[in-house]
Amino acid sequence: MQSGLYENASEVLGMALNRPVKHPALIYYYDGYCKEQMEKIQEAAQSFAAGMNEPVDYVFPYRRKALDVFQAALRYNPEDARAHYYSGIYAGILNGKQAVSHWKTAVELEPENADAWRDLGLLFAGYPGITKDLKQSIRYYEKAFEIAPADPLILAELDKVYKEFGLKPQKRLAFLKKHRKLVELRDDLLSSMLDLMVQNREYKDALEVCSKHNFNNWEGYYQIHNSYVEACVQMAKSEKTPEEALQMYRRACQYPRNLKVAPRYPDLRGFLYYPMALLYKKIGITEKADSLLKITANESTHPPSLASYYQALALRELGRAKDADQVLETLKIEGQKLVDGTSKGYEQRSISFQQALGYFYLSMVYLAKNDSENAEIILKKAHSFNTMIEQEALTRAQRAFTKENEY
Repeated sequence: MQSGLYENASEVLGMALNRPVKHPALIYYYDGYCKEQMEKIQEAAQSFAAGMNEPVDYVFPYRRKALDVFQAALRYNPEDARAHYYSGIYAGILNGKQAVSHWKTAVELEPENADAWRDLGLLFAGYPGITKDLKQSIRYYEKAFEIAPADPLILAELDKVYKEFGLKPQKRLAFLKKHRKLVELRDDLLSSMLDLMVQNREYKDALEVCSKHNFNNWEGYYQIHNSYVEACVQMAKSEKTPEEALQMYRRACQYPRNLKVAPRYPDLRGFLYYPMALLYKKIGITEKADSLLKITANESTHPPSLASYYQALALRELGRAKDADQVLETLKIEGQKLVDGTSKGYEQRSISFQQALGYFYLSMVYLAKNDSENAEIILKKAHSFNTMIEQEALTRAQRAFTKENEY
């Protein structure tokens, strides 16, 4: 085609069409373009019409020539919704505004094209050249999901937009539970549901999900395990006896094989070992308690993190109150810097995340000083910026500790 050998190109495309092809839409469109160049007008129209009637699944035009092909198809039939849809796919690579124009036309001409509605949602969720509009994105995604209620990708992307928009966790969880079978087809969706279960204090249900599903995680993705750990910890806090609580904490220390998450090395443990140490003390096993406290007291990060909070508590239990106060002071300073936007190393994170993390650190300092009233007030401020900040703070501390101590 680049050499103008349209007859030869059409013969090759015809050979392809004579074979069993599952998704031949582009073949028909390209053949129509070749026929047009050969001035075989009627045959060109037939090929374009055939392409328009083929499913859009697995069709992804990415060559520059594709725009010429679809423009030719639209000359024959300006109401070819598929030609507009495919033009938008390629245009989106270069110009988001052109993609929006094509896809809006596509859904006007073919309202049942879920892929076009989904792509519009994707653009308005944040794309170069497009003014971000989450409300608009949600409307497009919801329309796509209404048309294709069995598509787990649309559900996953819609939930992400719901989260960014700030939809209440209870509503997000109810929505995902309503589509539970679909959620279980994607680990990212199931992970989101687990986070929400933990956030809504449905710890037993979260652990049941963790025990029954075999996950396939991306390397370095720990969120599923963190949800599992948080559920175990909260279950431990509700147990009636120290022995039962310890059993749940020991479970939290594990890395179940079905979660497909391997321990970091070294692995931050103080957030589990400190409460375990207090329980061991309560039942009189002081040697084990002291061992766990010493491990926790030696876990530090720079800059200070959630690890610093447990380090300070452990130091205090070991009789090193002055050292504990110094650690808490560094955590307080870091928290204030984050709130003020002056802390270094957070350039890739939003201001709202920094403020959430800063207020969370400050609330932990108040809590360590037994000022639960101010701790709760400041924690509410943190949650106003990020309702999942506890989990994110833990993940940040784990990564920092491993990175600083891996050699």
